[in-house]
Amino acid sequence: MRIGLLPPQVDHTGHLLDAKGLGERARMIEQAGLDGIWVSDRLPLPGHARLDGPDTFAYLAVIAHATEHLEVGSAICIVPLRNPYDLAQRFYTLQTLAPGRVTIGVGTGSQRREYQAIGLDWADRFKLLDRGMEIVEQVFAGEKVPELEERFNAAAPNAGHDAYGHWHGQTFGAGSIDPWESEPAWPVKVGKPDFLLGAWFSDAQLKRAASKYQGWISSAGAGAMFGGWIKMKDIIKRYRDLGGTRAIATSVDIDLRAPTEELADDGAFHLRCRPADATARLNYLEELGYDDVILNIVDHTSKVLPGPRQYDVTTEMLEEIRSLLPRDKPVNRAH
Repeated sequence: MRIGLLPPQVDHTGHLLDAKGLGERARMIEQAGLDGIWVSDRLPLPGHARLDGPDTFAYLAVIAHATEHLEVGSAICIVPLRNPYDLAQRFYTLQTLAPGRVTIGVGTGSQRREYQAIGLDWADRFKLLDRGMEIVEQVFAGEKVPELEERFNAAAPNAGHDAYGHWHGQTFGAGSIDPWESEPAWPVKVGKPDFLLGAWFSDAQLKRAASKYQGWISSAGAGAMFGGWIKMKDIIKRYRDLGGTRAIATSVDIDLRAPTEELADDGAFHLRCRPADATARLNYLEELGYDDVILNIVDHTSKVLPGPRQYDVTTEMLEEIRSLLPRDKPVNRAH
């Protein structure tokens, strides 16, 4: 099983990391032999500090620059809250900076208030996700989309020029040859990253993850909302039966200094336990069929809410996490 981490957002004094500090932590994680760094996505809501956070892709760009081999990914990017053309640009920019190392987890998110904040209907989230990813795929295909061409041409001026009539001062009359026509689009040149679907347990979403994506991301932390982590056993089997490939368990809290806390069937899957117990739990997760785990470092002595903003990492801590399992093979991106 591969081990990824959510990166720390603060130093040991609690101050927010700048680019230099974030890059240093990313290199520490890579040097410790861990497999990936993943950043989650939030829409900042005034007055709700628990729900804010950094821009996912700005953070990943810094991490990509600081490392050479680590997988860099989003877990997850909330597509319905973003403009899909803007997202596609972020995706192919990151793919340019870290070719072959980018994995984009996408989903709807689980916070109704984020949709309310920007005037979207929570009930439309799956429709918005599907349409957003359809547009992203179109951008990476680099081909003109008929419905867009109709829209552009309908709005074109009456001067006999087409929708692309002005480009850096150049004009192309109707029937003229645009010299950019034969130039491959940027996203075509860099190629698509792997896209994984972050989803709970519905058959419809599991089918999408198995058939339309290169994998599935399942939250082990919030599973208590739907009957606890014990349901992960059934869900991973259903996903595999549908032909699903890569499976990732994310939001797994880890605190190897905590007294071993038993796993409650109706709670979250976690590693708040001694190292030997953590190894046994990770082995069990792997036996269930999960290929990766994304860990969130916490501290049982802290009085604040757990999360990457609260805790820094040390080399010793990272090496101890790496020692829990033998290294697995890198991600196979042939698909």
